[in-house]
Amino acid sequence: LQNGSGLADNFNNGLSAVGRNKVTLQESVISGNTNEGVFLGEETEATLIKNQITQNKMNGVIVLDAVTVELKENQIRENNFWGVTEVLTQCGFSEDRFDGAVTGENNEITGNGQGLPDALKQQGDGTGDVCPKELESLKKK
Repeated sequence: LQNGSGLADNFNNGLSAVGRNKVTLQESVISGNTNEGVFLGEETEATLIKNQITQNKMNGVIVLDAVTVELKENQIRENNFWGVTEVLTQCGFSEDRFDGAVTGENNEITGNGQGLPDALKQQGDGTGDVCPKELESLKKK
């Protein structure tokens, strides 16, 4: 999907892919959605490249189940909860529901987490940008 104009101001998620999907999202804007910017579940394989995922009411990118996702050169900013999160109890979810893989590099992940309690932010990177802490490797160096 390369839409140029964006997936914005939806009542639910900007992009949802649940099932056995292969998704490539490139150079798109996902902003101002009522829930998640990008919601990936079950056995989805996703590649997100050079997108702007900003100002969503919940998380920028959330993954659960056996999802594999690669994030490259995205701007993930100012989402109310986590910028990028796996559905794990340590990240504030009621159960551990992630056993996939999140990889990537050179993402600008900043200014997220305004709606997270400070104690929960410490379970991630301390700022609300990523959870668990290991996802800090996604950020620009």
